[in-house]
Amino acid sequence: FVNLAYGAQAFQYWTYWGIYHAAPTAVYNPAKPVNKELQVLARYFYGADVTDVWHTGGEIPVGTTALTKMPEGVANLVTGGPALVSRFVNSGHTYLSVVNKDCRQKMSLSITFDNKATKFDHEGFKASVTSTDTNMDPGDIVVFQIK
Repeated sequence: FVNLAYGAQAFQYWTYWGIYHAAPTAVYNPAKPVNKELQVLARYFYGADVTDVWHTGGEIPVGTTALTKMPEGVANLVTGGPALVSRFVNSGHTYLSVVNKDCRQKMSLSITFDNKATKFDHEGFKASVTSTDTNMDPGDIVVFQIK
């Protein structure tokens, strides 16, 4: 999901046939649900222009930008671990995504918006929110439409 937040428009992977396999490889079954989630998220990310990317947490990767002030439309954002926050525009709408960069541990997310926002998840559910407190699964993503 970090790739989406940075603006990736396509993913390429092969998991069904291995070089020495006549059946699906070990990564085929785990990749199927991730691919399904990517298809749901594509409606927000495909064709989008990423305008900003920030990192939170104790260690900020070299060459990246720490989240030091709130993005436009956000009153407060606190993560309980390393996260990637991305703002992007698509079809006249502005979105904010938050990705839990830890692939082993859950991360808490507390976010409050200046106005109402629409929260989308990778399963296609949406809800109108002014704030949310949630625990994100390892490597998970949440997307908000803020304009």
